[in-house]
Amino acid sequence: MLRDSLASDRQIAMALLKPGWEFNYAGRPPLFPTVCLGRIAHHSPRPDGRHDILLLGTSRAVIVEELTVEESYRIARIEWK
Repeated sequence: MLRDSLASDRQIAMALLKPGWEFNYAGRPPLFPTVCLGRIAHHSPRPDGRHDILLLGTSRAVIVEELTVEESYRIARIEWK
């Protein structure tokens, strides 16, 4: 997800998982519909392969539809609030 975001518009939406997510974390647990959109302002790779990122919130949006994709992360169609 980070690699794809950095290669395009540097934007990511952050969503909160609904209560009970612990029982389906490896699947697709339900999300709250409101998300925060942010732009990656800075990132630093770490020696272990992880990254530290600074994400600046830009706006809120609502998930309209979650798309079926092959990526290991979730992608949705959104509408800005």
